[in-house]
Amino acid sequence: MITVYNIRLEKYAGTLEASGRANRWNRQDEFVLYGASHISLAALELLAGTSLKPLAGKYVVLEIAIDVTDFARVDPRKLPENWRHVDAYADLQKLGSRWYQSKIDLVLQVPSAVVPYEYNYLVDTKHPDFAMRCRILRQLPFDFDNRFVAKNENK
Repeated sequence: MITVYNIRLEKYAGTLEASGRANRWNRQDEFVLYGASHISLAALELLAGTSLKPLAGKYVVLEIAIDVTDFARVDPRKLPENWRHVDAYADLQKLGSRWYQSKIDLVLQVPSAVVPYEYNYLVDTKHPDFAMRCRILRQLPFDFDNRFVAKNENK
């Protein structure tokens, strides 16, 4: 069993749905849930995804249990030298898409571009085992430090 963390707006809490939007490791219309190995990494990933713009809105952190003993892994040593940069997205999406389309593994472990010594976990929400192997353990309010919050936000 592995535990991953996902921070999202409160209005999307309580569900493990994925948007199907393209991201670093998946193409458009591939429904992948991104989870981080730690809450702090999940926060950094969200901030990086917003280009460090001030955040507004109420957030929650989902603690997600995934009942797997093995999963696919991306070896960072085999990635292109520029893998952490946006211009490598096409190569990384191709790699992630192969995993997604295969339906062999529910989870793909990938290095974090924000903290490359830590890992993110991609979960295929359309995998046949998804519903029976993934569940929300806890949902907690998550407040970003006020230095990351939009100044005009009303609490």
